[in-house]
Amino acid sequence: KTIFEIYQRMVGKNGILKMVMKSVMPMINSELDRLLIDTAPFKLEVEINDKKEVEFTVIKNGDNDGVIRYPLNECSGFEKTVSSLALRCVMTKVSCLPKPNIVVFDEVFGKVANSNLELIGNFFQKCSEMFPNIFLITHNEMVKDWSNKILTINKSNNVSSLLLK
Repeated sequence: KTIFEIYQRMVGKNGILKMVMKSVMPMINSELDRLLIDTAPFKLEVEINDKKEVEFTVIKNGDNDGVIRYPLNECSGFEKTVSSLALRCVMTKVSCLPKPNIVVFDEVFGKVANSNLELIGNFFQKCSEMFPNIFLITHNEMVKDWSNKILTINKSNNVSSLLLK
């Protein structure tokens, strides 16, 4: 066999990456459940479809005890934001790379209605168990109660000043 054929088998649709992904998928989905249980009115599942592609599926309870399933890319701003944050945290946790003690979220609330921010506050409480230092950069005053320290940046006459509370 040629080197290219071996390479294709290793990284192709049935390759090593998919085998590894399948083996850690129960842990990923379990951790997603833990993070989202009291944060979002839906579940997020990572699956590998029949075409051997990774899919992110949102699952909600529908009318008459039915279940609604749809892809993450068809979700609302709140659903996409919370799901993306959860995936970022979970993938960091299951990675073989060294675990950081800090995570930075920069202006992640742009597509989240203020009425949903309280739910995301629950999520950040759980994130603090995974990351001892969370930097949340935002202009939204509603989230300042989530932190134990606030660094405010003020700009006056083209000079910035910092205030730590």
